[in-house]
Amino acid sequence: MFDYRTKVTIWDLDDTLVCTRHRLHYIQCTKPDWNRFHEMMKEDTVIEPARIIYEALFRFNIMPIICTSRPESIREPTKDFIRENGLYFYQLRMRKDGDNRSSVDVKSEMLYDVKREQYDILMAFEDHPEVVDMYRQRGITCWAADPINWTAGIGLGLSEAETNASRS
Repeated sequence: MFDYRTKVTIWDLDDTLVCTRHRLHYIQCTKPDWNRFHEMMKEDTVIEPARIIYEALFRFNIMPIICTSRPESIREPTKDFIRENGLYFYQLRMRKDGDNRSSVDVKSEMLYDVKREQYDILMAFEDHPEVVDMYRQRGITCWAADPINWTAGIGLGLSEAETNASRS
């Protein structure tokens, strides 16, 4: 019997598919400037090894679902950036505005929704170590991107929870 469900991969955006290192200093501090951090996304660059994998999977009709902790309020500039860099996406799932939960909680809910919609999830790609663990604990093969920005950020400013709380 054939399985006709759409085959998908789940992709994190920041520091998995695109490099944001040039703008992290706006949020890895005691007074995060989320507006400036988001304004500078136009300067991001696609991480070439990730692009190669992303495009290769797409050529095999494995659809990319981007699950990002970026807020809904920047959906249009995010979509523009993705398209301007020649990337296609099947779905773009984003954090609801005002949602200050951790990335783990936000992406866990996104994963629940993707599973509920009965997609055939082949694997995920993520740089946040705790999100990588969450995917693996839920039976999803997860390729861990370089977590340098998570490990380097420790001690440079606020925790993720404190940084998220500053969004409000």
